[in-house]
Amino acid sequence: MELFSPNTPVIFNWIEWLREHAPHHVLSVFVDHWIKNPPPPPAVSPASSCPPSTSTRESEPATPPVPVPEEPEIEIIHGPPFVDRKSKFVAHLARVKTLAEVEQMRAILLRDKRIAQATHNVLAYRLSAPLLEARDDDGEGGAGDTMLYLLQKMNVMDVAVLVTRWFGGILLGPDRFRHFQDLTKAIVDQAGMTASGKPTPPPEKEKRPTQQRRR
Repeated sequence: MELFSPNTPVIFNWIEWLREHAPHHVLSVFVDHWIKNPPPPPAVSPASSCPPSTSTRESEPATPPVPVPEEPEIEIIHGPPFVDRKSKFVAHLARVKTLAEVEQMRAILLRDKRIAQATHNVLAYRLSAPLLEARDDDGEGGAGDTMLYLLQKMNVMDVAVLVTRWFGGILLGPDRFRHFQDLTKAIVDQAGMTASGKPTPPPEKEKRPTQQRRR
């Protein structure tokens, strides 16, 4: 038996050798001494004993998010209610420049539960840059076309009109289309819009000619 093997523990080889060749009492003394005084653990290389390297650079503070300014809500003009055979109509108008503002107008109006629960919310709009015009009947087939046709006839631009109807249980027939058209014209006049879509300037005061007094 080889008692010394390079790079391997030899204590177990010694114990086997002593069991075969040494007397029993000598083996007992040796084993007791080995149990009470175990050999030191093998040395660990400095490279393996080092803890894993960590970055000494402190974490940079997180950049606070830049607050995004909220777009101001567009101004909406509301017309007076109109009732015919228990059906109620109300027109709304907003000056708009983009399709996003058209959708913003509708979203603002639908926040009102009474408007959101109405039978129809018919929308028509015209934009100038780029030229875009459209309508949404919202189930009242033909009402949006009537409103858009009137806006075209009045030649107003950058405007959106929404007419709300609460059905009263009595069918109105063709009269309902006349109501949508009349309310559209009334709200445009109420907003004081001209053909360019701008408010109508106040009329100038008529100057009276001065009369020369006769001497």
